[in-house]
Amino acid sequence: MKSHSLTLAPFRWFRLAALALALPWAAHAADFTVWILLLQNPEAAQTVATTDANEHANLLKEGWIVTATGKVLAEGGDHRGILTRMLRAKPSIARRLATTQAELDANLAEGFVVEGALGHVLLQSAPGAVAVHRFSKGERLIWVGGHHEQYWADHQGWKREPGIFWLTPVSGG
Repeated sequence: MKSHSLTLAPFRWFRLAALALALPWAAHAADFTVWILLLQNPEAAQTVATTDANEHANLLKEGWIVTATGKVLAEGGDHRGILTRMLRAKPSIARRLATTQAELDANLAEGFVVEGALGHVLLQSAPGAVAVHRFSKGERLIWVGGHHEQYWADHQGWKREPGIFWLTPVSGG
């Protein structure tokens, strides 16, 4: 019986060590920073959402601007939706964000594919939450959070849509 216990001892220590390393990360698993970026081109404006710091930095180098920064949550709940990044390559590149199953289904029906789910966003306002508004121009959609970018969209012929979601605020300034 003792030898059986000794055989499992290294496995138990490995599991304990792995758990000890994972716990600090798990405590912050819900805290994914997300950036909503806009390529401000009156004729071909696009929006992309990313949680990847390298992609964020590369997009900034290419002229994209951040219109909102916040957190997406790992866990769902009441009045939350999954922020899903979508892409269609033909007839020309188009990007979409979806936060509800209805939006996801409509975009899939229009030929968009899912690039990835970024995390849960709020579908109702909450104290300190960062609002992200949807605008349309013909078939194209953009999402912007910043007041300056909303002003830009309004004055470039974009129509404010009812679609809106909120990001959890980034704590600590």
